[in-house]
Amino acid sequence: MGSLIITLFLVALDQTVVATAMPTIVGELHRLQSLSWPVTAFAISESLFATMDLGTGAVAPGAYMVLCGLGLGVMGQNLLLAVQTTTPAADRGAATSAVTFARGVGGAVGVSVLGGVFAAGLAPGQAALTPAAVQALPEAVRHATQPAFADAITGVSAWTGPIMLAAAVLLAWLPDVRLSHRD
Repeated sequence: MGSLIITLFLVALDQTVVATAMPTIVGELHRLQSLSWPVTAFAISESLFATMDLGTGAVAPGAYMVLCGLGLGVMGQNLLLAVQTTTPAADRGAATSAVTFARGVGGAVGVSVLGGVFAAGLAPGQAALTPAAVQALPEAVRHATQPAFADAITGVSAWTGPIMLAAAVLLAWLPDVRLSHRD
């Protein structure tokens, strides 16, 4: 359990450092095309999560989470940076609001859809089980139930990986717009 908490802490730290540094780096590069690699990193991490099973050790998920943190940490801030620097100054507030609104709606829809994918991967009644309820099950039943949850989680990643790869392909087709630079 301690290694999982340390791994989650490192991913959060990784995402924070990357999210703070990358807008500056992309601003110095002055290129919108730099948005496609974080989406690709996130897509690869999700695809790798889909390969996990109960026999996967602790190191592999940690590495996948670092890759995921690199992708997510860069993606969010750079998308906002790209929108703000390619929008006329008079419309910048509205554009920023639109991005924030789209993220909120996308997050709500994404959680709903992927929650449905997760629940569909479970047997009837299993989706209502809490972690405490699973731990309270008799050992034989618990050992039969835990793989179902692991399979349902990897099923979610099996859906998100290809979606993010498609997003990376679409981003690669964006014109290479030079971002504005203010000294």
